Amino acid sequence: MKRYFLLELDEDILYRMAFTYLKNEQDAMDVMQDLVYKALKKMHTVQQHEYARTWLVRVLINCCKDHLRKRPPTVQIEEHH
Repeated sequence: MKRYFLLELDEDILYRMAFTYLKNEQDAMDVMQDLVYKALKKMHTVQQHEYARTWLVRVLINCCKDHLRKRPPTVQIEEHH
């Protein structure tokens, strides 16, 4: 129960971090969903509970990096008149 509370408590901060990395609201929401899944599945592996927040941030950053790697590359084209 405490573990889920930590996710809920930091949800806004974690979302803003994801949005800062990804620059896209939908991608940030997708990463948040991945984070919740991974955190609930693996939170038991955190050995020192005082570092649970730090662990969540690290998982979030890794989720963002994974998401960016999966994105197709984009090329910006400038228009000339």
